[in-house]
Amino acid sequence: MTKAEFKAKIQAHFADEVEKLKEDISYAQLEIKKAQVMANLLTECVDHAAEKFGWYGVYEKDEVFTDAVTWIANVCLAV
Repeated sequence: MTKAEFKAKIQAHFADEVEKLKEDISYAQLEIKKAQVMANLLTECVDHAAEKFGWYGVYEKDEVFTDAVTWIANVCLAV
């Protein structure tokens, strides 16, 4: 057996494990992209809610805060 054949035999032995790890990496990268999109969306929703619900003299009230948070969770983030 040559050194190249020996290396090929080792590679073949671990081929399934390497493929599984590559799939795991692809999935993790997709989850990272999803988290980035959701973080950006949440930031935009907070900005939008501050404009939508934040009028002077009104935003100090607890119910306005609750309405803004509810709107973000149930409307803006409903994807």
